[in-house]
Amino acid sequence: QKTKAHPVDKEVERSLKDLANNETVIVKQSDKCKSLVVMSKSEYVSKASDLLSSYERVASNPTPDLEARTRDLTAKVLRGKVPDRTLDKLVPKWTRTAEFYGLPKTHKPNNPLRPIVSACGDPLDKLSWFLQQILTQLLCFIPTYIENTQHYLTKLKQAFPSTLPEGAIVFSLDVVNLYGSIPILEAITVTINLIKENANKINLYGLSFADIETLLNHVLTNNFLRFGNDYYKQTDGIAMGNRLAPPVAIAFMHSLESSFMKNLTLRPNILLRYIDDYFGVWVHGLKTLLEFY
Repeated sequence: QKTKAHPVDKEVERSLKDLANNETVIVKQSDKCKSLVVMSKSEYVSKASDLLSSYERVASNPTPDLEARTRDLTAKVLRGKVPDRTLDKLVPKWTRTAEFYGLPKTHKPNNPLRPIVSACGDPLDKLSWFLQQILTQLLCFIPTYIENTQHYLTKLKQAFPSTLPEGAIVFSLDVVNLYGSIPILEAITVTINLIKENANKINLYGLSFADIETLLNHVLTNNFLRFGNDYYKQTDGIAMGNRLAPPVAIAFMHSLESSFMKNLTLRPNILLRYIDDYFGVWVHGLKTLLEFY
């Protein structure tokens, strides 16, 4: 980025412009390291096509139909429950198809792509935002949930005010392909159950449980996207880029881990999770930790 303190050399600037105009390459930010990655367009398209091979190909642009269905459903469910002014803002207008792209994982061999869907402005975006306001209220009722680094440090300090227990093993775990692996209908059931458990502590904005379930079904089972000139429907999991992906994934993992943990004789002293990344402290020895894993 050009600034007064760091002016860009004219030759470098010309080279960057040439690169941007080169139709044979793709320039992307890397997935983790935030570096600039230059790939041949053919390699990028090939890797993206491999990812899209598990998606359902759609013959024509699905956006006009999805916009119409979303507009009708939003009005039907929300009319009389939210102010007319709010409803008017939530009804989709002049939408676009969500776009698929990939971020190169430069920290992994052969630089595979992480699939991302840019859903801003698509027919489901506003309704997803509204549901997000309800679902994010649930996160504070999930014991393992951490919001950010400061939240993590606060919970760690509360659990261990001075130091870790003697013989403690600090461990981390990662859920592989969390968003893409979530069974949608089961995740919706889990989320509705969590809402029911905490209904008197959160704002449902006048909606019934059935209303929320209807809207969640619509938003999470109509994941249409475009790559180049082709249209697809994601039939497995939730798209990374969908506003509801984090809260639904967190709620789903909460259900899994709660069911698992209640049957254990030995448990971690502390278990924290940021979406799909776990941190834990174990004091029962390495053998039992491996059994837990």
